[in-house]
Amino acid sequence: MINSDKLAKVRFSEKSEVEKYSTPKIKRVEFLIKRFLKPNSKILEVGCASGGICIPLAKKGFDVTGIDFSEKMIEKAKENKRKYKIKNLKLKLLDVRELKEKNKYDHVLGLFNLLTYTNKEEDRKKMLKNMITALKPKGVLIMDMANKYGNLKLLIKEILYAFYFFIKRIKFSFGDVYVKPRKGLKTILFQHYLSKNEIKKYLKEIPNIKYKFYDFSLFLQRKTKKDFIVVVKKIK
Repeated sequence: MINSDKLAKVRFSEKSEVEKYSTPKIKRVEFLIKRFLKPNSKILEVGCASGGICIPLAKKGFDVTGIDFSEKMIEKAKENKRKYKIKNLKLKLLDVRELKEKNKYDHVLGLFNLLTYTNKEEDRKKMLKNMITALKPKGVLIMDMANKYGNLKLLIKEILYAFYFFIKRIKFSFGDVYVKPRKGLKTILFQHYLSKNEIKKYLKEIPNIKYKFYDFSLFLQRKTKKDFIVVVKKIK
């Protein structure tokens, strides 16, 4: 099986990706603040990339920590932090699977299909559990992702890959996709797209939480069945 973790690191080390995720995502941040975030809250952004979300949040006055497993991403985020003269932002080179913090944050953000970049279900579960553990009681985790069954183009792609893996006798899970290299990338990119039911299955293993799904694209800023937002509240 192709090592998806290694591919993800290669992809996110590429210059084009570093620059792409540097651009402040102002509209997305404004939506998050208006719809989900408490004023003056302490926020952890997992997979912060080079600061597109965490820097605008810090500029809005939130106490923000951003983590990412890509050294190049964190380097660029620190560069942007200096550029915008941000003080209330901590940046760490850290894989969320190694996150040990407990009861620390009012909000944890896991945006841009965060859970899709590993082919191991146990890793996806660990990522989710660690993010929830990092929340304070009554804290809220917010994730957004493409809907495995809500996008016809994506569904066709997954069916074609499933057929290809079957013919090649490669072990796979439905939803596994290996994207061909595009300009600026040197390798293919693995993603395992998730359905709401898969996320529910993971969440049911975690006690003392409640959750809700919204058919909404944070990228497009509108309601759609193609994407969804998951909001998880920690009860205690």
